[in-house]
Amino acid sequence: MDEFLSELYVEYFKKWILLQTSKDYKLYFNDNDSNIILIEAENSLSRVTFNRFNIIELCVMNNNDNKLEFYIHFQMQNLGHAKRLFEEMIECIYNTIKQPVLKILLSCSSGLTTSYFAEKLSQTAELLELNYQFQAVGWEKVLAAALDFDVLLLAPQISYQCARIQKILPNKLVLKIPTLIFASYDCLKLFEFIKESLLLDKVNNNKTIIKLSP
Repeated sequence: MDEFLSELYVEYFKKWILLQTSKDYKLYFNDNDSNIILIEAENSLSRVTFNRFNIIELCVMNNNDNKLEFYIHFQMQNLGHAKRLFEEMIECIYNTIKQPVLKILLSCSSGLTTSYFAEKLSQTAELLELNYQFQAVGWEKVLAAALDFDVLLLAPQISYQCARIQKILPNKLVLKIPTLIFASYDCLKLFEFIKESLLLDKVNNNKTIIKLSP
């Protein structure tokens, strides 16, 4: 394509993007670089970067786990093609809005065993593309840390504290990790246990919970 025409297309494309308004996101130029358009939405921050030689980058970053959800670069050749790629980027942004992260805290006596398990759970959740975020703390820090999480999982060693914690944190789902699951570090079984417990909690309390990925 003629370079002059390609540059005109790029300028038109940039203006067209800024006209794409939505209640679900806001678009604006980067304060330090007019060649970057930022798209701020719930759970994500996206960028449209205009580079030399009319090369354009589209990028969606998930704010919950700093995961790159979408990335593509292309050289401007056709406006229709560029618009379609941008629309696919917007679709990815909407997907991140619909899939909030479920934050899960594990705790045992010292936090060492559950830290290992939390790491395994995080790796497995990423492989399965589940929106779960795991962290572990020792028993002495559990009350303060639990305020920032949706679910609290207690290891068998401290499971006798479950009823007490439930009274202190009535708005949190507090669960005992089944001994067989904990002893074998069975991530898949624990995912099933969490999902079933969330559904049961919803039925018992008639409240809305975070929708889980299939």
